[in-house]
Amino acid sequence: MEMAMTLTLPPEIARRLKAEASQNGKSGEQYALEVLEQRLSEAERIKSEEAVALLQSWIDEDIAAGDETPDDEFFQQLDADRAAGQKLFPPELKGVSW
Repeated sequence: MEMAMTLTLPPEIARRLKAEASQNGKSGEQYALEVLEQRLSEAERIKSEEAVALLQSWIDEDIAAGDETPDDEFFQQLDADRAAGQKLFPPELKGVSW
């Protein structure tokens, strides 16, 4: 779904945008879209990294508390509840794929 948007840029930003676009052989609109896409993608990547760091901190806390295998029961229960016989978390792949 496309969305039309009109932005009023301060003169200095408009000048910098035109200069960068020209250096890259693009129109101001094309370059602005690329910059927005890069920035939004970077924001998503940062959020993902922060989520991974939070999850890792929880794992580290469990290990520090002496609970080195808090996930085993959870993963075993997931496998037990599967309608298909194929396990998603086979014990032989622990530490490899999960």
